[in-house]
Amino acid sequence: MVGGGVGRHVEEVMEDKKMDRRMLRSRRQMQDALRELVAEKEYHRISVADIAEKAGVSRPTFYSHFKTRDDLLLSCFDATFEDFFEKLEDFMQSEEVDLGASFYARQLIVWVFELWAEREELIRLLLHSRAEGLVLQRFQEYTMQALQIHLERLGLVDYPEELKLLVVDCLAGVMMTLFRRWLENTETYTPELMGAMFETLMIPGLLAIFQGGDMNEWFVGEGA
Repeated sequence: MVGGGVGRHVEEVMEDKKMDRRMLRSRRQMQDALRELVAEKEYHRISVADIAEKAGVSRPTFYSHFKTRDDLLLSCFDATFEDFFEKLEDFMQSEEVDLGASFYARQLIVWVFELWAEREELIRLLLHSRAEGLVLQRFQEYTMQALQIHLERLGLVDYPEELKLLVVDCLAGVMMTLFRRWLENTETYTPELMGAMFETLMIPGLLAIFQGGDMNEWFVGEGA
């Protein structure tokens, strides 16, 4: 009796795994289809029917995975973003780096571009889709996570949320612009050059905001 029950359980687990593999395969097919389609025509002209046909799946299958075309687009980035920021957290928490040093910021951005170079097709998908606003919002969410890690490591935790949101808007916007420029000419705009550019443009301002304290005092004054 016990053996039979275990046998049925194993069969059920194996069947679930097969189902999981089928679902993952369908998701990958639709993600690949979207990447191919945005190279052929503008994102807003792509329909769910186009995606389903290109992926070789039915429309009900599409809707069993995604509510909208935008959900599919974001799914192409979410897994990469999550993996990226897990590695970023490890990098920022490493005892081998000096988070207070300007040179650290350059190292960080170089590392970011080297990591994204391995996923260049995703950045190109973003640019070809002309849906920067949609993905920028998601990118801002992850940038906020990265900023929180950085500030906590520095012991800078008493900052108004409104100030951090403004900083995140600036950081995310600059990074998206640098990504765009980098893809125009990856040989000229190397990760090292992007790191130096970010350090020169952004770090003096960030240090003034989070170490000078003037902006923090302004927000506190506004809230009083």
